[in-house]
Amino acid sequence: MSFSEDVELLLFDYTTGTLSLEEHLIISAFIHLNPKALNYVHTLDLMGGHILENLPPSALESKALPPPLIKTKEAHEENILIEALTHCLEKKAPLQLKWENADTGIQEIIDPNTNNLRLSWFSPGSTHQQLETKMSLILHGYYSYKENTLKAGNIELNTKIEPTEVCPEEGCVILSLLKS
Repeated sequence: MSFSEDVELLLFDYTTGTLSLEEHLIISAFIHLNPKALNYVHTLDLMGGHILENLPPSALESKALPPPLIKTKEAHEENILIEALTHCLEKKAPLQLKWENADTGIQEIIDPNTNNLRLSWFSPGSTHQQLETKMSLILHGYYSYKENTLKAGNIELNTKIEPTEVCPEEGCVILSLLKS
């Protein structure tokens, strides 16, 4: 695969169900946008299934079972960030969402449960605040900084978002998990 080691580890953690809910959400969106990531996760699932088939059965204690990772559908329907993310992944225009002004040219929708997970729309030609993120996924459009150009489907880990050029036609939508 053509992923960095850190992204491969996140995909492995996704497959094993050990990510936080926020990380799980971002990696799910990454897999949705990236067919190679989906194939990688399927391969990991197959390998894990093969390993489990060859292990002798053993009883689990009830306290060994983790709590459910995914909240109920009703909880997701009440979360405006989940609704906005679904809207973006369905390739609908980001301007149709109910954004809050965050900075000049930046609109955001912040997860009401964590405050660290946010969906940001950077308008073309805008000035930007600098965000230190644990994980960022470009959902729509692109932005450039230094010598890098990040476009829809790209994921970045442990970075500072400081765009110098934003997609001139439509702006850029980024799903970010901020460092706490």
